[in-house]
Amino acid sequence: MTLALLGCAVLCAPGAVPLLADDLADFEAALQADAQSSAKPGDSNGISNAVVAGSDPLNLGFTIDFGLFGFSKKDHRAHGGHMANRNGPSIQGVELTAGSAIDPFFRFDLQYQFTHQHFEEMVIETTALPGNLKIRAGQFRTKLGRSNDRCLHQWSFVDHQLSTEYLFSAEGISLPGIEGSWLVPLPWYTELTVGIQGLGQTRSQLSSEINGIGDLIYSPRLSQFFDLTDYTSLLWGLNTSFAHSPYPDHMDHHNRSYIYGTDLTLKWQPESDSRFSLTWTTEGWYRELEVPQDLWRDAGGSSELAAQLSLSWQAAVRGEIWRRLSGDTPSIRLQTGLESLRGEASVSYSPSHFSRLRFQYGLEDIEGYRLNHIFALQLEVSAGAHGAHSW
Repeated sequence: MTLALLGCAVLCAPGAVPLLADDLADFEAALQADAQSSAKPGDSNGISNAVVAGSDPLNLGFTIDFGLFGFSKKDHRAHGGHMANRNGPSIQGVELTAGSAIDPFFRFDLQYQFTHQHFEEMVIETTALPGNLKIRAGQFRTKLGRSNDRCLHQWSFVDHQLSTEYLFSAEGISLPGIEGSWLVPLPWYTELTVGIQGLGQTRSQLSSEINGIGDLIYSPRLSQFFDLTDYTSLLWGLNTSFAHSPYPDHMDHHNRSYIYGTDLTLKWQPESDSRFSLTWTTEGWYRELEVPQDLWRDAGGSSELAAQLSLSWQAAVRGEIWRRLSGDTPSIRLQTGLESLRGEASVSYSPSHFSRLRFQYGLEDIEGYRLNHIFALQLEVSAGAHGAHSW
């Protein structure tokens, strides 16, 4: 390998003298001998040993989020997930991440949440399929909207979105299954992703027993990315998810659940090397949920603006709304979505890439509860390696 690097350096050096024929022959012979020396006795071509030697090490990392919360009303709605439900200190999350390339064809990634004692993701991903194809298998966060597949430490706020909670759960949807994605050959970036999952339940979906293809949860997403100007980019997503309803009429008849959504993310950065940027993200959702003798129709979403003021400072604001469009409102609808309005603002300071301090204020008005003021102070620290996240 040393000879190979040295040879490349000689060939590529500016002004280098061309190798003579005899020198080139000696150089090629040395490369062949170098490749053969890496193979163990009995290896036909040294491939298996080369793959092991070239595999990445297992990268481990921890992220800890500690919060201090205050609520103006004791009887406020408890949102669950990583959000505290009472005044005082709270451990929002302790996440272990691990990942490594297995060989030139697969990689493995894992995220385990100690706070709730469950795997958030545990996936095997292909890395060498032809035709711009990629497959993930295992347990994974479904790619729906801009928030469902994001970790706590990727948020601009200390709490999750109301639409994520009402549609799926306080931690989104993460179930075992398989996901395929295709980078469509178009002049602009276009990706089609289809997640197929089962053996789990969300607020809107049920897949407890699989006897046929209709018992699975299907979640297609189409993402398109555009460079509008040298400093402005746009990501547009179309989402849908359909499955059995968690509320069947009886054992022989399954009600259905249909979810549709769209999201826009617009980012402006005045210069390519500037520390300042503005990111505006909007999500909108519509759901039809069949329940015994009724049809629930709901709609809502959120819009947030995040300003990266410098390498260390960020400020963000967010507004959210959820509305019941039709259907009765029994007590079980408390979990699937009540009339809600919420506004929040946050300021974050990051002394380094591995720590962050965030202050947040929020005001929420939820059907059946009194107006509630929310104050939060969050400290987040990371140790070790952590995989890169998508924009």
